[in-house]
Amino acid sequence: MAFFTLSTPQISIDGVNIAIVPNSCTLTEGFGAQTVMVQSAGGGAVSQVISNDVSTNFSTVKFSFFNTEENIEFFRAIKSQSRTPHLVQINDGRSFTRAIADAIVTNDYEVTLQSDGQTAIEISGSAAV
Repeated sequence: MAFFTLSTPQISIDGVNIAIVPNSCTLTEGFGAQTVMVQSAGGGAVSQVISNDVSTNFSTVKFSFFNTEENIEFFRAIKSQSRTPHLVQINDGRSFTRAIADAIVTNDYEVTLQSDGQTAIEISGSAAV
């Protein structure tokens, strides 16, 4: 059986497919951060206490796009609607799929105006399903 790496994801925002720079996409699943602590029970006995930091239970997808006029205007429109959540879908064309609901662009991205310019985008929302 052959296994494939997830290197060419398809990303769509509200049903619009986004062309991205190859190998620029990362995803946090949104399970949140956990902390492991140890409590003493006396006599050398200890037990673990696991704490879930629910303030980190959100997903983030990051990627870059090339600075075409169409891409810049699309993300400008998305960013200007910061109070309007969006649906981000990610898949690899086979079996890997994730959806992030209630997503917004969270970074104040920089547009480099140069021939090979790229812009890095961060979008966060509900935990991926």
